Amino acid sequence: MCIGVTVFGGYAALFSMPSARRFYARSQRYLDAGLALVFGAAGLRLLTSRV
Repeated sequence: MCIGVTVFGGYAALFSMPSARRFYARSQRYLDAGLALVFGAAGLRLLTSRV
């Protein structure tokens, strides 16, 4: 539990920094589009798979 608090607390501290927020604001469109492609491909694979 202590490791989880440390790791996720570190993530929270890292992503709350102004430089990380600026990076995300600049690249949000591209990150969202990339994730949409990944999830869309996974969905198509599920739809076309045989169970």
